[in-house]
Amino acid sequence: ELGGRAVRWAVAAAVLRTGTAVLLVEPTVLMLANPLPLFARDTDVEAMSSGWAEPETYGYVHGTDDPSMGWSRYVESMRMSDLSPALALLAPTVHAAALAELLPPPVI
Repeated sequence: ELGGRAVRWAVAAAVLRTGTAVLLVEPTVLMLANPLPLFARDTDVEAMSSGWAEPETYGYVHGTDDPSMGWSRYVESMRMSDLSPALALLAPTVHAAALAELLPPPVI
């Protein structure tokens, strides 16, 4: 049996296959205004970021210089943004529908 979130994504996939865009909103989201004007509509899936500040929102390269490490003193890592499925706009594309069919996997 599918849980509530899995059902939501399965229904979204079915609606996307009819050629209709889907705005997925979790019950925990409080909307004080219409969110639709905030979406760029330039990708298959647009989702809310859980970042608070700009670097966490978009991701960034984090560099460190530790002279005590000798020849390997420079280190870089990529900090990725964390997208939340609590608020997402899915375009009516094959790729968005395929993603919706994969998320989340059924709970057994």
